[in-house]
Amino acid sequence: MEMIQIMIRVLVVDDSLTNRVYVSALLKGAPDIEVCGTAVNGREAVEKSRELNPNVVVMDINMPEMNGIEATRELSEQLPSVAVVIMSTESEIDYLRRALQAGAREYLTKPFEAEELFEAVRRVDRLGRLRQEAFELTASTAGRMPEPVEGEVTVIFGGKGGSGRTLLAGNLAAALAAATRAPVALVDLDLRFGDVSLLFNLDAHRGIADIATADVMDWEFVSSVMVDGPLGVRVLTAPISPEFAELVTPAAFTAMLAMLREHFLHTVIDTSTQLGETTLVALDAATKIVVVVNPTMLSIKNAKLTLHILSVLNVASDRTCLVVVHNAERQSIQLEDIERTLQCPAAVVIPFDGDTVEGALREGKSFLDTKPEARISRSVRVLVGQVVGAAVEAGEPHPRQRASPVLRAASHS
Repeated sequence: MEMIQIMIRVLVVDDSLTNRVYVSALLKGAPDIEVCGTAVNGREAVEKSRELNPNVVVMDINMPEMNGIEATRELSEQLPSVAVVIMSTESEIDYLRRALQAGAREYLTKPFEAEELFEAVRRVDRLGRLRQEAFELTASTAGRMPEPVEGEVTVIFGGKGGSGRTLLAGNLAAALAAATRAPVALVDLDLRFGDVSLLFNLDAHRGIADIATADVMDWEFVSSVMVDGPLGVRVLTAPISPEFAELVTPAAFTAMLAMLREHFLHTVIDTSTQLGETTLVALDAATKIVVVVNPTMLSIKNAKLTLHILSVLNVASDRTCLVVVHNAERQSIQLEDIERTLQCPAAVVIPFDGDTVEGALREGKSFLDTKPEARISRSVRVLVGQVVGAAVEAGEPHPRQRASPVLRAASHS
């Protein structure tokens, strides 16, 4: 049977005839995109959107009569099913923030390549269709919905840079997604020097600071900022520049985390090495705190201090999990020495495997995907069992899984 291709209908809006013709010509090069019309300003864009019912509006930001920001705001209010991609020659963060706050789903800086435009249109259309499916599923199950589940939060903390904290956080999130067969949120809370985007080679031009400074923080906006990682992981990246770290206040992060817990069964948070206010918010909300330690004197000292601080904060011992990244053949400090010094048994030992890790990093993937049967991959799956409270193998849903329609739709998209 011949498959029917779903065409993405696009309205192109720009006051420059040259730009309208150029962008339209680019879009016509994609087999799944159809240019259904053009408009010369924001006011005409709103009128033609009502008439033509496009899936996506690709719109310039600076136009007479009504600019792209104002038009995007009107479209978001009057035609929320229409996704907007803003085009601009301006790359300043203020333009980006204003566009996203108005309701734009993507922001492209001119000049851009054809593939960059295609992917932006496809991405916002895919998110729009997913939201519509979730809405329809919610409507069809009204009156027989399960009680909402408050998702679990796992915080990865290591008191020393280079401990493997980010590597563990990313791969644990991937393992949880595979085990529960549901999307998992991964938050880079190292606000100044976060590396999660590098870990998975993510092209993230928005992140946690954009959400923290939004006029209205709703799920649609949060979801549009998150980017797709491996094996069903949805990533909320660190600020694009260290100076934006101060924009993420404890209050903003608290609201953000509450929203993530409502929409994800599991949220994994990679923290910085410092116990700042936002990290304390994460630790307070955590259902499981994974303390990462290496067989070095400095790492052991910092782990001991971390465990002491958690004790002072009255964190129950069953919420804490000690993970040791260790290679017994190469390191002089043995596992028994670490456990004796910390007076805490290791829940999981992660064997060092440089070849597997480097191979995954080169591909921008999880090593559970590139080498699922490697010892390091198996050890992370053991950690999954510690996090969810049961032995869970990849591919087998955990009994606790009671995903909302939004989660179910996302996990099958």
